Amino acid sequence: MIYPYHTPIDTLHNLGEGFFETISKEVTGIPSNTNPKSQLFNANKNLIKNALERIIIPSVFGELSARRNGSDKIHYFRLLLGLLAITTDFLSPKARIVIAASSTIANGMYTESQGLELILDQMCAATRWFLSETSPEYMTIKTHEVLCHLPEITRLMGNTSCLSTFQFESAYKFILKGYTSSMTRGRLEHLGSKFIVHKEVRRELAHRALSEPSEPLRRFISKCPGLFSTSISWNNSIAKFDDADKFPHEDLCRNYSSLSVGVLKLVSRYGNSSTKDDFFYAKMKDGVKRVYRFVAAVVLDGTVSVRVEKVKEVDINSRFMSLELCARTLDGTDLYYGLEVVKHLRGYCGIAEGYLSGEREFVDIDDIIGMAAYVPVEDNFIFLNANGCPVHN
Repeated sequence: MIYPYHTPIDTLHNLGEGFFETISKEVTGIPSNTNPKSQLFNANKNLIKNALERIIIPSVFGELSARRNGSDKIHYFRLLLGLLAITTDFLSPKARIVIAASSTIANGMYTESQGLELILDQMCAATRWFLSETSPEYMTIKTHEVLCHLPEITRLMGNTSCLSTFQFESAYKFILKGYTSSMTRGRLEHLGSKFIVHKEVRRELAHRALSEPSEPLRRFISKCPGLFSTSISWNNSIAKFDDADKFPHEDLCRNYSSLSVGVLKLVSRYGNSSTKDDFFYAKMKDGVKRVYRFVAAVVLDGTVSVRVEKVKEVDINSRFMSLELCARTLDGTDLYYGLEVVKHLRGYCGIAEGYLSGEREFVDIDDIIGMAAYVPVEDNFIFLNANGCPVHN
C-alpha cells in the first residue's frame, strides 16, 4: 500500500532549514528577541566556541560558522556540533544524545556509511523521544517527517538525500515552471520532458568537462566545485622525505604532497604544515572502512599509489566513553535511548576513535572514499567520515 509520505525526504529544508538550525541557534546563541523552545541546549557559549575551534573540518567545506545557507547549516550541525556532542561535556546529557543521534542520521546520508541493523530507526526514535518529552514545539511537521518516516522511506527508496527534488532547487524550479495544479492532461509529458532535458544537460557538461573543455566551460567548472567528477591529478613535488616516511627505491619515484581524486583533494604536511586535508577514509578489499593520514602521492611509470600513515583504532567498547558516561547519568527510558545511541555509534563505520600508529604503508587510490573531520580527545582522535556521497543542494 502506498501512503502520502512515501516520497523522498526534503533533507535540505527539513534538516538544514528545520530542526538542525533550531538546535544550532539554541546551542550557540539565538537573537535576544527570540525565546528558545526550552533550556535543553543551554550552555556556556564561550566554552562551546572554544571547543568548536578545536575541531578540524576539511577545507572543501569552507567557513561553516556563518551558516549562510541550507547546505552550510547541515554541515555545521552534522560535523561540528556532532563531534562537539560526542566529545565534550559542555552540554547536558540529553542535549548531547539528541545531537549525536541526529547528526549521525545526516552523516549516514552524506557518506552512505553503514551501521548496525536498525541504526536509523533507533537514532530517529532517540531524537524524537528527547525532543518531544522536552517540548512539543520542537516537533514541527518538518521534524516529524524526518524522525517518524525517514527509516521506512530509506528502506523503500534507499538514500533519499540523493533523490529529493528539493536537493536541486534550480532543477525543481525549472521543471515546475509554468505548471499549475489545474493541469491534468499532458502533465507527465510536461514535467518529464523538462526533467530529461535538465538531466541530459548535466550529463553533456560532465562529458565535455572530461574531454578537452573549452575556456568558457573551464570558467564555469571553476565556479561549481564538486559538480563534476574530474580525473586524478597530483602536484607540489616533495624534495625530501622525513626518515619515518621513507621507503625502498623512493629515488625511482616522483613524490607529491597534493592529490586530487574526483571531488576530493588531499594535502599532506609536506605541502602545508597546517593542513586540514590529510585524513581520509578508505574502503578496503574486505569491505572494512579505515582511517589514514595522507603522506604523499607516489608516481612510478605513470601509476600512482598513496603513501599513508595508518590510524589504529581503539577497542570498540572503549570508544566514546565520555558520551557513555553521560548517558549513564540518566534513568528509565532516557537511559535506554542514551545507551542505544552509544551502541549504534560504536557500530557505525563512519566514525572512529584511534591514534596515529607510526606505521607507513601504501593504499590503492581507488579505495579512497571520503575526507575525514576530526578532533583530538586526550591521547586519541575521533574521526568522522565527512563526505563521499554525491549530495548537491
